[in-house]
Amino acid sequence: HTGEVVVGNIGFEKKMDYTVIGDAVNTVFRMQEYTKSYPNGIIIGENTKRSVGNGLKVRKINQTLGKLKLYELLDIKNISEDSDKMIKA
Repeated sequence: HTGEVVVGNIGFEKKMDYTVIGDAVNTVFRMQEYTKSYPNGIIIGENTKRSVGNGLKVRKINQTLGKLKLYELLDIKNISEDSDKMIKA
């Protein structure tokens, strides 16, 4: 998932924890439940799909998380194409 988070030492002088908090983090934890139904286990939200542009090959899944559309990641287009070129060279 793609979104804003707060990362760092959070707490007070006697009790500090390094953590990540924010709505995006909460969404990721809820998305994890859907990964059990998909063989490769990688599910992305529409924010990530939009941020990456055409670099991902995805399939829309029939699950939503509230209003958030979810996609199964099938391939990373640009990296796969570059890897093939490097292997052949």
